[in-house]
Amino acid sequence: MIRNYLKIAIRSLVKNKIYSLVNIVSLTLGLTVMLLVSLYVSDDLSFDRFHEKGNQIYRLVQNVKDADGNEGKMGNTGLPQGKAFKDAVPGIKDFCRFKNGWNTLVQKGNEGIKEKLMYADPSILSMFSFEVIEGSKSQALTDQNNVIISQKVKEKYFGAESAIGKVLNIGDEGSDFKPFVVAAVLKDIPQNSSIQFDLLLSIEHIIPKDPQQRANQESWYNASLNTFLWVDEKANIDLVEKKMAKVSEKYITQSKKDSPHLSKYDAKFLLQPFYRMHLDPEYYATNGLEYWSDIRYPKILSAVALLVLIIACINFINLTLARSLKRTKEIGIRKTNGSTNQQLLLQFLGESFLLTFLAAIPAVFFAQAFLPSFSELTNKHLELRNLFSIQSISIFVGIIILVSVLAGFYPAIIMARFQPIKSLKGQLKFSSGQTFRKALIVFQFVMAGVLITATIVVSRQFDYIANKELGYKTNNILRFWLPWEQIATLSPKLKHELSQLPLVKKVSAKSGDWNSTMYEVEGTKTEYTYYEHIDENHLQLLQIPLLKGRYLSSKYALDTVSNIIVNESFVKKYVPKGKDPFTVKITQQGTAMNIVGIVKDFHYASFKENIKPIVWGLDTRGQAGCIHVEIADNQQQAAVESIKKVYKKFVPYLPIEYQFLEDFRMEKYADDLRWKQVLNFTSGIAILIACLGLFGLATFSAEVRTKEIGIRKVLGASVTSIAAMLSKDFLKLIIIAFIISAPIAYYFMNQWLQDFVYKIEMKWWIFAVSGLLVCAIALLTVSYQAIKAALTNPVKSLKIE
Repeated sequence: MIRNYLKIAIRSLVKNKIYSLVNIVSLTLGLTVMLLVSLYVSDDLSFDRFHEKGNQIYRLVQNVKDADGNEGKMGNTGLPQGKAFKDAVPGIKDFCRFKNGWNTLVQKGNEGIKEKLMYADPSILSMFSFEVIEGSKSQALTDQNNVIISQKVKEKYFGAESAIGKVLNIGDEGSDFKPFVVAAVLKDIPQNSSIQFDLLLSIEHIIPKDPQQRANQESWYNASLNTFLWVDEKANIDLVEKKMAKVSEKYITQSKKDSPHLSKYDAKFLLQPFYRMHLDPEYYATNGLEYWSDIRYPKILSAVALLVLIIACINFINLTLARSLKRTKEIGIRKTNGSTNQQLLLQFLGESFLLTFLAAIPAVFFAQAFLPSFSELTNKHLELRNLFSIQSISIFVGIIILVSVLAGFYPAIIMARFQPIKSLKGQLKFSSGQTFRKALIVFQFVMAGVLITATIVVSRQFDYIANKELGYKTNNILRFWLPWEQIATLSPKLKHELSQLPLVKKVSAKSGDWNSTMYEVEGTKTEYTYYEHIDENHLQLLQIPLLKGRYLSSKYALDTVSNIIVNESFVKKYVPKGKDPFTVKITQQGTAMNIVGIVKDFHYASFKENIKPIVWGLDTRGQAGCIHVEIADNQQQAAVESIKKVYKKFVPYLPIEYQFLEDFRMEKYADDLRWKQVLNFTSGIAILIACLGLFGLATFSAEVRTKEIGIRKVLGASVTSIAAMLSKDFLKLIIIAFIISAPIAYYFMNQWLQDFVYKIEMKWWIFAVSGLLVCAIALLTVSYQAIKAALTNPVKSLKIE
């Protein structure tokens, strides 16, 4: 029986080559997209799952409230909470704190090699499933002179020899290299781990020895690391959190007494399940936790892939229903010879499965070929071996079965219900099937229209971002950081030597990227306001226009003490109306300040944010460690090489990590740009699949109307009129699809644009262009078959019966 079904299915596919090819190509494209997306989703969902105790581990997070009552969520905590909760709350078995190193180097001869360092408690190896392949698991971090290294680091520095007992010289930012003894080697950490490191040192190294400094670090309001708690599997989490609240209330109350300025601040500590951490957008992952994601991403990609697959399945359904009238006699004969509806249903589902299976084979090869590009597109570490894992194969087989049923079930039921007498007499009418086919075509092109409109809107928004006047210069400017502890000694000499290079136009420096503090203006406290310490060349290098007053200069004694420059937004928001900004009283932590210059507002942050108040003061404490260098036009490579040589002279061990200012600016839109590329790719695939289906239906339409076309040509109909006749029915459906797609696209794209404060307007012509594109693509697809049919010799057409 099965062998017979297989023979019939193969004969049907071979006999109807065009329709088989259209279906196989459509399903191949859909399955390729679905397979790649399933890899992405399974990777996201598999994060951190290799830790055996993962379902008992929770990250300590906090909901915070500032002095103005504003609430926020934070994934960071401080030094004291883990131990305090372990000691006071039953059910908490242990804790582990993590903190990442900063510019950590390992000395190898005269070279300093940058490695990823993490500080942690010794409990890391008992709580987490990092596999020790050399050395002691229990004693590795008990001695502060010990270091744990990864297998990759071991091979880099010690080759095939045992690393245990060997010494590595480790230092931060290339200074003060200290010897550490290798106590254990870990198997390289999997890519799907949120915790990544090459070197592991005791967290005691970052705890100050000075009692006063240690007291500051152990404040319950300090948040500079990650804390994980190991909770008993039988514990009630709600009850544990309630007991934690009582403990934290006690310590926070004491902190408020010790520091009255914190009296209006509050914090509530909660437990975030470890397995949920990777995809939780509410509590951002920092301080050594990597590959943070968002549950929206796998959901969006899954929905997009499903949409593409549905469009491919619609092709199958439409073409099968269209061809069903050609198989009425076959079905009638089979029923007359005793075939049951169930047998016919199985036969047609078998054909669906065979066709899907034939599409699945090239889909695997396409997925393999596109995997590197897809990994780069989605910023994922997807590996080829993941494609052939048991999990991936199981998912793919499930998808094949699902698609076979989804695409074949409805046509199979319709054909199995054909009445044998009407089938043999050719009296079957299929008006309801035609209506359903038309509805499916409309659905396909509604989705295509939405995707085209979305692509246009997203592309225009990014053109707007790329081309809008920012109010400052970004081209041909690169930036890099100096070692923090060496800024004061290195910066003046380094900047001077850089300024002497022939390909360098200007050099300047500033402090960290947009730190914030509070000021008092005329006795009224401001909100947290951005500030930067700069040298006297920085604003000029960036070509930020001065509206009033002057730039800062070391020639003026007060500029090095208390004078500041502000932007327009600072004046608009904080300076009382009618008051001269140059006379207002400003203080910051008791220091009086005077405005001596006002610069024009500029887009320093993302276009998703309003331009906010900013304050600049001259750097007098050696904090301006972010060097900016303007280089000559069209001389980037040569200029960078000369800058590297100067940097190496002053910082011999720490490799330079530079970035062009334009790239730094566009980093803010990295996720949006990535999804723009995904949208472009998806739109192209969806439109291609929809057009393939339309091509198949146009071929069928021309085929069933062959005699009609021949008669019309004999009676004098032109090629144009015949082509128009065959195209107009499809064009009507495309126009209906556009009318439906326009408001849907407007709604979703308007929602997306709400993320941007500065954005394009969604004008009517965007939808008109989208509609014209959809119609043009559809007409080009249909017109080939229509014109081909119209050019056919009418004598041949009339001979067909």
